[in-house]
Amino acid sequence: MPENNKNRAVYRLAFAAMLVALSCILSFGKFAVGPNVNVTFYFLPIAVGAMYLGPLPAAAVGAVADLLGCLIMPTGPYFPGFTLNAAVVGLVYGLFFRWQKPKLWKVIVARLGLIVAIDLFFTPLWLQLLY
Repeated sequence: MPENNKNRAVYRLAFAAMLVALSCILSFGKFAVGPNVNVTFYFLPIAVGAMYLGPLPAAAVGAVADLLGCLIMPTGPYFPGFTLNAAVVGLVYGLFFRWQKPKLWKVIVARLGLIVAIDLFFTPLWLQLLY
């Protein structure tokens, strides 16, 4: 670990940038489970960033990864609601995993909360507004 605060800030920034790149790469790999259901692992680097960097940097990692993913390989028109979703994912994981080893119950509660909030409420709302 770096000794002084300046080196620590550079280390954290480089680590966050690496997580953004890894999240973008993982978002391109999709596994089709059904005709309209895909499984991706883009959230894993965001969760790792939440565990090591904290809630706000993890939210920034999620938002920047979403923006870069939209620029590199767009799957439709850009809508800022989905970027907000990615930032909320990082924020929620950061609040549950805050600088400690995550326990199984915290992982389950965080993931279920995100499924209810993001997948069942916000994503249909953004799709309704977009289309």
